[in-house]
Amino acid sequence: MLLKKVSDMSSYEMQNFRQIKIDVIRTQPEVNLFSLQCLQTMMIRILFIWSMRHPASAYVQGINDLAAPLILVFLGGIVHDLRHESVLQDVEETKEIQVTTAQV
Repeated sequence: MLLKKVSDMSSYEMQNFRQIKIDVIRTQPEVNLFSLQCLQTMMIRILFIWSMRHPASAYVQGINDLAAPLILVFLGGIVHDLRHESVLQDVEETKEIQVTTAQV
């Protein structure tokens, strides 16, 4: 879907897109999460949209390094919520087992 849009970009948009793509690939190479294709695509989209919505400052090299910790915090919150939800489900299942065995 993104590739279809690339063909319709102006030279300014294409220049920003290329630089963003280069920078995203270089983002936090020591963190395996940032080598995932889905995360790289997400970062490219976020940074490209930001650069188009803020043409006065546009995209400059290094904004990817500002976005990386924000994405980690966001994803960390999701993981925390999922773990918390999983723990709550485990507690509920344990309660159900205890009630069932108490009734027997």
